[in-house]
Amino acid sequence: MKAAVNSVLLELEETIRHQVEDILVSVNQHILGLLEEISEKIERSQSGLQAGTASLSHKIRIETQIVKHKELTPVDTVLLRHENILGYIGSDMTSRSSCTQLWLITHHHPLGSLYDHLNRTTLTHHQFMKICLSAANGLVHLHTEIFGTQKLFALKLDESTDIQNSSILLTYVRYIDHDDDMKEDILSVSELPTHSTSSEIFEVLNGFIEERGLKWKNCVGVCTDGAACLTGKNSGLVSKIRDMAGNKLASVHCYIHRQKLASKGKPAIAHRDIKSKNILMKLNGSCVIADFGLAVTHVQATGEMDVGSNPRVGTKRYMSPEVLEETINTECFESYRRADIYAFGLVLWEVCRRTLSNGIAEDYKPPFYDLVPNDPSFEDMKKVVCIDQQRPNLPNRWASNATLSGMAKLMKECWHHNPNVRLPALRIKKTLVKLASSDIHVHLDLDI
Repeated sequence: MKAAVNSVLLELEETIRHQVEDILVSVNQHILGLLEEISEKIERSQSGLQAGTASLSHKIRIETQIVKHKELTPVDTVLLRHENILGYIGSDMTSRSSCTQLWLITHHHPLGSLYDHLNRTTLTHHQFMKICLSAANGLVHLHTEIFGTQKLFALKLDESTDIQNSSILLTYVRYIDHDDDMKEDILSVSELPTHSTSSEIFEVLNGFIEERGLKWKNCVGVCTDGAACLTGKNSGLVSKIRDMAGNKLASVHCYIHRQKLASKGKPAIAHRDIKSKNILMKLNGSCVIADFGLAVTHVQATGEMDVGSNPRVGTKRYMSPEVLEETINTECFESYRRADIYAFGLVLWEVCRRTLSNGIAEDYKPPFYDLVPNDPSFEDMKKVVCIDQQRPNLPNRWASNATLSGMAKLMKECWHHNPNVRLPALRIKKTLVKLASSDIHVHLDLDI
């Protein structure tokens, strides 16, 4: 009897695998078709898309260039998924008119950038602190290396209803073993009544998870075969798993499992182009860090770091003294993190200028607006920042406001001329939490 059951299960598994392969081909063809359709619309219309981005439920960024694989690495890292990092969905390459185009598909944030937001509106203390804290939270996550662990796993759920009045739920678990090899095992084979609810299915699955000593918080991905009972929007099994696993869970169909699951964790990442235009506003008033085209990753165990030949990259207005002078230690990853901190201090200044105190706020202006032209040269910035060692002016009204005066002190520690004196991202976050907790006008969940 047992041999017969095993034979049926193996047959069923083989059938499912073939079905999955067919689905993958179909999905890929469909996506490529959509991208081609959008590309044609771009060519026909100058107004439907703005600078290569689509105003759809997702944002599509098009890079017309030959793209190295490493440029996808930061956004393609499983453990980079974070509420304050721009969500990455997928990418594809296509050739048109002898040009290679890279399509990056990300979450779309209709409010636009922090730069746009600050130009439109003034901020309350609550609003400004939510922006600063969420941006700092994203920067901490970027700068921090998360080491790989065998506790992380992903699930694949397949359902078959070939058996009359019942269905078979096959659950596979994918993980990294102690030899750093990816493994996939059958977690459970469960026979369920055909009309089982997602809650009932979850209870069965949860029993196997607990029996194996696994924890939902370590589940970083789940894919399904698309069965209605598994993926129902409001009450589906995936929704219940997401509630248990938290924000880092990736929930898509089977093609997510083409990727190796976080075998080396998340490397530390230096952004190298922090500015208000690269921070996007979410509808809830928090924000996400975006645009990793210049990012540098670093793995502590191997010392691996991939940096281009030109150390002077980014936006000139936000470049730190050592970047402008080209004295940055290109062999030391910490140097790039400290350059990020300098730029982040300038972003804090932009936000605070638009924050109301006693009903007053300054008009939006970019850093050094009164010291350099609209499009400053390297020499313009080098003279102001390095030779004269000037920094943005701090409005007098801040001195009479405890929170804004605390922010002024924090900025100075971020944009200090000596990079070794600048605060690390985690210290910035903790300082912001302390300032927020002492401000009666701020009502935020500070357990972040």
